[in-house]
Amino acid sequence: MAAAISTNLIHIRSQNLKQALARFEGANHKLELVKTIRGVKFVDDAAASNTHAVWYALESVDDFTPVVWIMNMSDIETINDALLELIDKKVKAIVIQGAYNTEIIDFFSGIGKEISYAMHLEDAVRSAFHTCEQGDEVLYSPGVPHGKMYASYQMRGEKFQEAIAQL
Repeated sequence: MAAAISTNLIHIRSQNLKQALARFEGANHKLELVKTIRGVKFVDDAAASNTHAVWYALESVDDFTPVVWIMNMSDIETINDALLELIDKKVKAIVIQGAYNTEIIDFFSGIGKEISYAMHLEDAVRSAFHTCEQGDEVLYSPGVPHGKMYASYQMRGEKFQEAIAQL
């Protein structure tokens, strides 16, 4: 019940937050539109360090824009019903990036989305791009703290942008 109330409060506030973030300049790696290539938008949300941030990122995507989500989550216990609802509604494919995790791959395979795995971010970006059609969006919203692979979320965002430049 508390989770449902929390989700509703987040949803109520999301419109105001969306408007405030849209006016805020200098928010690198926070829902930053990096580039559009052949009609595919690349959005850098490398600052997303938890499932609530991923929820917000997906909530901010237009309902008619299919999303290919690049993520690094490793703990299915943090995935709540509100996030699953948005994944079901907006995500067309998921690219799991990072150390191979059977539990996460099995979990997301069970929800009927196209799933791929890539150890390196460059491979994840390439895989996501090749999954897309014109009008789709690639969303890099890891859902975990920067941790072992990168010294900061800024560094992982820069790596994401470098990988896009290589396409």
